[in-house]
Amino acid sequence: MLKDFETDIYYCKSTWEVEKVLARAIEVLDSFEPEKLPEDINHILELYDIKLLIQGKTRHSKFIDTSKYTDYERPLMACVVSFYEKIDKNNIKEYSDDCRREFKNTFWDLIVELKVYKRIDRFPWVAGSCGMFLYTILQYKEVVNDIDDEMSQYMRDSDQTPRILIDYYLRKGTDKRKLCIPKGFSSKDKKDCVLKYLSSDDINANLLTLIIEAPKNIQEFPVDDRMKIMAENRIRDIYDGKTHNVVIHNQPTQFIVSFQDGISEMVERHFDNGSIELIYDVSWIKDNLDYPTLLNNFIYLFNYVDLSMRWQLTEKASYRGAIEDSILVKGIKSYIAGGKFKKSNVLATLQMACYYDELSKQGVALEDVIKWFFESYLKEEFSASGFVCNVPQTTESYLAKCKLMLSAMDGVAKQYRMYLEDGFIDRKLYERSSEHMKYEKLGSLQSCKYVYCMDERLLNAQMLLFSDQSNIAYTTKTKSNYDTFIKMISEEDMYKSDFSDWQWQEIEKLIALNAVSVEKNVIRQNHEVINLLYELYNQEVICYQYWKNDILDEWIKESLVDVGSTLFSRGESAYINYMLNQSEYSNGKDLRNKYIHDSCPQDEEIQRDDYFEILKIMILMIIKINEEFCLKDYMDY
Repeated sequence: MLKDFETDIYYCKSTWEVEKVLARAIEVLDSFEPEKLPEDINHILELYDIKLLIQGKTRHSKFIDTSKYTDYERPLMACVVSFYEKIDKNNIKEYSDDCRREFKNTFWDLIVELKVYKRIDRFPWVAGSCGMFLYTILQYKEVVNDIDDEMSQYMRDSDQTPRILIDYYLRKGTDKRKLCIPKGFSSKDKKDCVLKYLSSDDINANLLTLIIEAPKNIQEFPVDDRMKIMAENRIRDIYDGKTHNVVIHNQPTQFIVSFQDGISEMVERHFDNGSIELIYDVSWIKDNLDYPTLLNNFIYLFNYVDLSMRWQLTEKASYRGAIEDSILVKGIKSYIAGGKFKKSNVLATLQMACYYDELSKQGVALEDVIKWFFESYLKEEFSASGFVCNVPQTTESYLAKCKLMLSAMDGVAKQYRMYLEDGFIDRKLYERSSEHMKYEKLGSLQSCKYVYCMDERLLNAQMLLFSDQSNIAYTTKTKSNYDTFIKMISEEDMYKSDFSDWQWQEIEKLIALNAVSVEKNVIRQNHEVINLLYELYNQEVICYQYWKNDILDEWIKESLVDVGSTLFSRGESAYINYMLNQSEYSNGKDLRNKYIHDSCPQDEEIQRDDYFEILKIMILMIIKINEEFCLKDYMDY
């Protein structure tokens, strides 16, 4: 029998405190009498965790000499087994209710390990009445396999089932635990429970989104088009305010783009209560209608790319804060689209639409500018002849424009590939080519065009320096004045003594990479290294020709970074696939298939919006192909 303790502290394997719980464990061991069985479930579970402690299986084991207590293992476990032999259907809820929160997982682990569930009729229902979630039961493969029929029926009865299945099969995440679905719970059962959920009042917008964005080829959990349409309708119910008990993460932003006379700058920006207004100087457009300037406006006026010609409309992890990243709905095959990505693309599409209309007022068709680039500019500027770009006529419907521009896009991509491979375009060979165009496979004229971060040391350094989740961004000296470490050392003189020992161990990793150094006891940044790391953190790619230096060359030599030689960066290729091909991303816009296979919306407004999305991709292609030839000319020179 255990003696009464004045303290309420129990030894628990999951506790992060060390001194108190170890003192408690030793106190329990010193007073342990094997022949006297404790009556309290928490004392029994404490004995089990202490057994794990002296077996060297807990985080605290390294702090004691476990060899001194090996003789206690068997009697401790014997006590636990004897107690669990008393648990049955009539008293399991009482024991479960009495169990402290920190011991709950151990309580159920032992119910499984000691086969208690086998002598409890209708175990899933009994466990449910004890507060055990279905998700937890499904983590015990042995239980599910032993009572397959019971588990299958319990899943049919439980309103937890559709939420668990949708999340388990359709959400992307490395933190998901492996679940065992009973064999008796058939594909029809899965479909029926989801259909029932889609018709219920208590629905969750995030789960509906996972259904809408689900791939169609998941054998274990097939989602058909009818289910997707039902989910879309329920989403509309939510936004119309017809359904209650839902979860929505929504921050509306209004965008206004216009071209006006008489403004003081080339572009005026106004921000007011969630509204973003951009006013462009129309006189600049009127006075500069030459085709090169009209294309350059996408770079210097609308900022579709930065000065390294990186497309600024792709999704980047650095754009998402920790809170947003945790609440984003991420399907297993979805393109992750955060708030900044969505806002940037809405704005860019609006810029394209307004620019297209303004050029039309000035008697210029953007389609003619595109055709000129491929058929005249490349030939005259770089002697790259043979390109043909069959753009749609301005008088055609938006439906026809979408189809023809997508076809023209594929065509110039294939011609570029042929020019890259052969140095010229063989028209007869081109006309025989009919394979599907994979934009990520298009090569570059540069053997080293893109640099990507691969090494864990560099990735960790980026997090330490620039992330608002960095564990070295807070000190007693600076409090919460700075959200990143780099801002802290840029604004203040920071010394080793300002940081705890474990923080300094992290800073030493930055010193080893030469990202920071210590000069006269003050931490200083190495700007060349910092700038490269920031570009990799913020943009996820470095364009080698714009950033090359000895440090970058050394990283390449040491294989700290990966080198790519493609027309588009990985992020740009992912963006194009998101826009064009649902086969790549289940939530993709699928513009190519919609219009090539004539399954597009009949609403002309939607067709118009889609056309401007397609034009954005064509402009991206023009900018990247032009960059290729410019870089080649520069290197040859």
